[in-house]
Amino acid sequence: MSPSASPQGTAHRPAAVRLPLSAAQRDIWMAHGLDTSGCRYNIGEYREISGALDPGLLARCWDRLAREADVLRIRGTGSDEDGGLWQELWAEPGDRSLRLLDLSGEEDPAAAAHAWMRSELARPFDLAAGWLTRHVLIRAGTTAAGEERWFYFHAFHHLAIDGMGVALLDQRLVELYERASAGEPWGPSPFGALADVLAEDDAYR
Repeated sequence: MSPSASPQGTAHRPAAVRLPLSAAQRDIWMAHGLDTSGCRYNIGEYREISGALDPGLLARCWDRLAREADVLRIRGTGSDEDGGLWQELWAEPGDRSLRLLDLSGEEDPAAAAHAWMRSELARPFDLAAGWLTRHVLIRAGTTAAGEERWFYFHAFHHLAIDGMGVALLDQRLVELYERASAGEPWGPSPFGALADVLAEDDAYR
């Protein structure tokens, strides 16, 4: 994961760079090819939020997070003719944004949200050409106490991240939203660069 670059720095960067897979990623990539369901390595979670929430502000914070965290910009994996495995890291989130799904008009919005999230988690990721993460903010009506009810859902392919990494993304997104709500600057990114992690993995082995 890497800090976001300045506008001057991104102007001349390529759309994507091709990086090798780590040893752990290679194992998952090969195992995924043997999984007929295509979903065995899907991971995901949701956070229920009760109370006032600014979806536009959260979307801005998610965009910032995607620029800081390399894992949110991995799109496409594959193998070379010599058997080398790679992943493509994109310099920008591109046309991606935090999707807003409004289920507040359903008879039971919470039940509809849970059903939708189960279905989404069961949808295979396209390792060859697709993004390896999905992020959705679901509007689910109000609680019994009359507060706004939301679900923040995200799903990942395990090749891109593990549970601890997901927790770090959650923590940073909350921090970004709190800072933005208070009118404070984003602050420095807590994430390092994926290329550096891969170099450390290679040196260790």
